[in-house]
Amino acid sequence: MVRNATPDGGAEVTVAGVDVLQAMGLTERDLQSAKFDLVQADKSTQLLSIGQLDVPVRYGSSAAIITVVFCPEIRGMLISWLDCIALGILHHDSPRPIFSTQSSAAVSAVNETSILDGPVPEKPSEEQIDQFRQAIVNRYRKVFTREKSGKLPLMKGPKMMMTKMTSA
Repeated sequence: MVRNATPDGGAEVTVAGVDVLQAMGLTERDLQSAKFDLVQADKSTQLLSIGQLDVPVRYGSSAAIITVVFCPEIRGMLISWLDCIALGILHHDSPRPIFSTQSSAAVSAVNETSILDGPVPEKPSEEQIDQFRQAIVNRYRKVFTREKSGKLPLMKGPKMMMTKMTSA
């Protein structure tokens, strides 16, 4: 079982480290050739790919087979945005907003649960932008608070199960 997986809504490829491979009871010999020799991280850092594997994953009541590219420089696992959608972590239209309609009912529903007081002006002042920023940080403090290690905290949710695929 792998416990150190982080959804990465900006990633196009799911990547994992050798620690994940070992946690699954596998070695490099169990990997297939990767489609990529190098995976690019944060649009600048290139990571060596040692292979890939199609892995069945369960997250809560969702299940999917995702392709994981293994990179020795990574610890844990970063789940790509498409795999996050497949597992129900992100909504099916991500990265589009959930409220894509501007009907008055939708706007009312958003405003009722809004963390801001009143409607958002079309052209907010710098002061209003700072107030909105602070309101968002205050409301979602856990999202913006890093652990002592400097890393963002792991997502809390149902356990994710990864198992070795057996050939039929």
